[in-house]
Amino acid sequence: MTVHRRGHRRWANFVVTTLVVGLGLAACTSGSSEVGSEDEPGDTTTQVPIPEQPESPAQEAIIALSGQLAIVDAHEVVVMPPDGSDRVVVAGSELEVASQPTWSPDGSRLAWVTTDGVDSAIGVGAPGAEPDLTVGLGTTPFYLSWDTAGSTLGYLRPEVGGTRFEMGTVVPGENVVPGEVGAPLYLSWRPDEPELVLHVDGDRLELSTPPDPAVAIAPTADQFAAPVWLDEDHVLTVEAGKLVSLDVVTNARRELLEIGDVTRFVLSPDRARLAYLTVQAATQTVAFELGARQPETIADVDLRVLDFATGRDVLVTDEAPLAFEWSPNSALLGWLGRADGLGVQWHIWSSAGEFTTLTPYVPSRLDQSAYLPFFDQYAQSQHRWEPEGQAMVFAGTVGTETGVWVELIDGDFGPFLVADGDYATWSPPPGGGGGGASIL
Repeated sequence: MTVHRRGHRRWANFVVTTLVVGLGLAACTSGSSEVGSEDEPGDTTTQVPIPEQPESPAQEAIIALSGQLAIVDAHEVVVMPPDGSDRVVVAGSELEVASQPTWSPDGSRLAWVTTDGVDSAIGVGAPGAEPDLTVGLGTTPFYLSWDTAGSTLGYLRPEVGGTRFEMGTVVPGENVVPGEVGAPLYLSWRPDEPELVLHVDGDRLELSTPPDPAVAIAPTADQFAAPVWLDEDHVLTVEAGKLVSLDVVTNARRELLEIGDVTRFVLSPDRARLAYLTVQAATQTVAFELGARQPETIADVDLRVLDFATGRDVLVTDEAPLAFEWSPNSALLGWLGRADGLGVQWHIWSSAGEFTTLTPYVPSRLDQSAYLPFFDQYAQSQHRWEPEGQAMVFAGTVGTETGVWVELIDGDFGPFLVADGDYATWSPPPGGGGGGASIL
């Protein structure tokens, strides 16, 4: 395995520049007749061109990647290109902790949360620009999600003065509009509409457009977490051990398949395929333990992919994945499984049945505790994939080095250490990478 570190190109240019300056000074003091003349008494230096330093194939591949990275680095949220250059601090300071960077659907703006331990705020802005701030929140949001138009944010946070969670919405720079409370509580934006579907208390779906009261539309089984819209009218839910497409207009139901005792699912961006987890005879979901320990495993756990058009249902792996996420072009599925020895690694699956395996690593504590256990909810708002599906980003420890890593899907270059940080999300492709016509 080859591990690449950030800053090689800048260091090479610094070395060349230093050597050239040193040679120039030596020439100025050497008394050589070729430095200066009686006709040009003021010309006492020789202009030595700095040679262009060739990039290695690995460096060229990383520099060519598209999009921007938003990174949580200790108390700051920073933005940078995927090669780690041109780092811009967006929010956070020694007195204020920033978190939850969330790109708008077109990748032009970033949302984040800040807290000083007393009060909290939601900020939105283009990197380097003056942000729009919503202040005075009290409790700190732990999840943000843009609507498909990129005009409104949904949030989840601890209930003010209570023990449950609160969802709500906010237009950047304006006051929050509180909505439903529950525990657990998950949300999904309706495509092209300012409306959300909520999974509340593990027993019902509700439609919500704050500040209007939420409307219960269907009971659910406590066998899944985040709902998802299949298209403008159909929501994917679970009822009595079956995966169901629910028409929110007519209340008609279509049973798609049986899922066992527990399921988690992630819809492809083109809405044509569903990756889903089935857990048989299980009493708990797969989760990370804090610290550098091996993740827990559960017997009889399958990851499968259902193609809605053909009805084909394919086994991807039976190795109890901890998370999975589609590439923006819907061609590849990344799933996170245990590595040999300590750690985990991403496996890349295609519909042709081909696999690529990335470098083993130990995820950061932030990723273990705040993101990976809720991967199906974050799959609707965060992106570990490069916009064109050429690479993935992850935060953690590879060997003895810790930080944010970028690894190409195709190539033998190994991972690149591009920045310090505890979590990273890639900006989405132009247009958001989703959409598609009704599939049901």
